[in-house]
Amino acid sequence: RCHVLVLFFLCALIGVPAAAEDRQTIGTSRLFNNDFLGDGQDRWRTSSYSLGIMRAPTWNGMRPTKPGDILEFRYRSEIIAPENLTTPGGGDRGYAGVRSLGLHTHFQSLGYDVSVGLDMVFTGEQTGQGDLQTEVHDALGIAVPSDDLLEGQVDNALYPTALLEVSRTAPLSAGTSLRPFVEATLGVEDSLRFGADLVIGRGLQNYLLVRDAVTGHLVRGSGTDDTGFGLVLGADYAAMGDSVYLPEDEGFDISDRTRLRAGVHVQGERGAIFYGLTWLGKEFEAQDEDQVLGAIRLQLDF
Repeated sequence: RCHVLVLFFLCALIGVPAAAEDRQTIGTSRLFNNDFLGDGQDRWRTSSYSLGIMRAPTWNGMRPTKPGDILEFRYRSEIIAPENLTTPGGGDRGYAGVRSLGLHTHFQSLGYDVSVGLDMVFTGEQTGQGDLQTEVHDALGIAVPSDDLLEGQVDNALYPTALLEVSRTAPLSAGTSLRPFVEATLGVEDSLRFGADLVIGRGLQNYLLVRDAVTGHLVRGSGTDDTGFGLVLGADYAAMGDSVYLPEDEGFDISDRTRLRAGVHVQGERGAIFYGLTWLGKEFEAQDEDQVLGAIRLQLDF
């Protein structure tokens, strides 16, 4: 399976320019998600952070037609936890620390926007996520993960994970567009996702927008410095296959997943801010309710 993923990734990057010195950083995408910023809880898809560094010869407001002209070097970290960190209920999901490094490319073909890449996803105690959460929670005076919970977390492992997204931008007016998309992932979690985003705001039409893995928010990765306000509304549905985080041999019945989200972008003269909310439907049958995550990105220019 690993060889298939690597071959898929290499084929997608055929034609990558060899002259790395011709590249420049055209922007970065960053997003911090936490349920404390949403429903105020501390559970399930509780916290994640992503950083993407975009390297390309130039950016002119449109994706290039050649795969590999834009390369995104991506880092992600995530903490997945049961509802109760000290005494988890029977049937609740286990603890998972996650970190990943990936390489993605963004281009257009036949009128479609395409994003494809491969992430090397590390899980388990080796990620240090359990220790990090323990230190942060201890400093804040809130419940820390129990020793038994951390000892029983998802095993140390490495999962090559491929991603392919195909979308199409349909202009509705001068500052509004609809972006239906299809996304497939294979690796640490297997899924086939269908959805759409409504993008409102003239400035957002000129940016490379990159999708966050947990919430589905479209995050600015590059573009102009147009000041103003932007709004993005989105929804999607995923048919799920296997998941390392919810193994069927441990009795988990994985649910297909639904996400609803809304986010506000504000670009000023000296910086930008994004805040969004995402409603996540249940991810497994024994999960007793849905959850809401908050997301934030803050950029200050000095």
